[in-house]
This record gives sequence, C-alpha cells and structure tokens, in this order.
Amino acid sequence: MPEGQGGSAVYAATSTGMHESQSRLWENMIGRSRGFYRWLHPWFARHFPDKDFDPELVFLSSNRVTSGSIRIFAEEVSYNLHIILRFEMEVALLERRITVEEVPAEWARLSEQFLGVRPKDDAEGVLQDAHWAGGAFGYFPSYTLGNLYAASLFAVLRKTFPDMDHRIEEGDFATILHFLRERIHYHGHLYETQDLLRKAVGTRDHVEDLLSYLRERYINS
Repeated sequence: MPEGQGGSAVYAATSTGMHESQSRLWENMIGRSRGFYRWLHPWFARHFPDKDFDPELVFLSSNRVTSGSIRIFAEEVSYNLHIILRFEMEVALLERRITVEEVPAEWARLSEQFLGVRPKDDAEGVLQDAHWAGGAFGYFPSYTLGNLYAASLFAVLRKTFPDMDHRIEEGDFATILHFLRERIHYHGHLYETQDLLRKAVGTRDHVEDLLSYLRERYINS
C-alpha cells in the first residue's frame, strides 16, 4: 500500500477482482508450476523423508483437468465454468426468472450443462459456498476477473524476466513480489482497476492472455 497514506481512501485495494488476481497468480500460476514443485522437492524430502515426492508427477496431478461439481477442487481450465454457473444463477434471481425455491434444481441443471456432472445433493451443489450465506451476492465474478488480470500480469512478468521459470525453480520469489509491489500494491486505490492495469501491463487482451496461459500449461507442457 502507498506509504504515508494510512487511513486515506487511497489506502485500499482498487477492486476485489484485483485482490483476487494476486492470490490467483501466486496460488495457480506460481504455486502449480513445474518449477515450484522442483523447488519444493528438497524441502519436502527434508521434512517428510519417508514419503515419495516426484515433482513431475505432482505437477501433472495438480494440473489434471477434471469435471467435478465442487468449485474449490477445480483446476484452472474448468474453474471459470464454476463461476459462470454462479453468475447465471445470480442474474436469474435478480431478474426474477427463478425463485429461491427453484435454485437447487436450476443449479443442478446448469452444473450438468457447464460441467457435465450433476451434484449428488445440495451439499455438493448450491450449499457448497459460504458467499451467499455471508451476503457476498455478486462476488463470484471477481475470481474470473482475477484470473484475467493475473494472466496479463504473469505474461508481462515472464516477458520482463525471460528466465522466470528458472527463477521459480531456484526459489527466487522476491523478484515476483517486487514486480507486483511496484506495479500494483504500491498504488493502492490511487487508480481505478482498468487504469491501474494499463499502467502495469499496457493495453493487452486479458482474455487472450488467459487462453494462451491455459494452452501452455494444460496442452503444451
């Protein structure tokens, strides 16, 4: 956050989508990368010497495309379909095209349409998230916006540091953090999200950046 601005309107994140971009970048683009598991291997072996840890197998396992009904267990390819399902539900409720009583059945229908699987019960369906119960209605698109913003940030990060994959493998996470602090964190809410993104990565097609990232991670790796 901007130094000396504590308590001001600037001392805040620019949006929940930008908030999510930071966690999605670290959790998925860094934390599920081949280089990260190679870096993790000696640490794992040191603390769990009686357990096998093959970095390549862990990488392939953590990036295996699935068609489950639970959002938090989804990999990056199907994750946004979980978000679209929830967005469609929220819009349908706001437009009064469905009632609250119809939500479980509509959820099951959309799950089969988007994910190819019907939840076995409401615990696997409409009750799996805490968001609506906590009043966070309309929050879910922030995750997909975060994925889009993170993809562009990651693309520029790798362009700025062509050896980024090697840096991750060597545990050089400070370079990534410094990049994000300079381009995102230090500005707080001085700019609106789209203006901050343009300053951080230039004018980019965030959708194409995400698709390119997914192709490289899930098809070409």
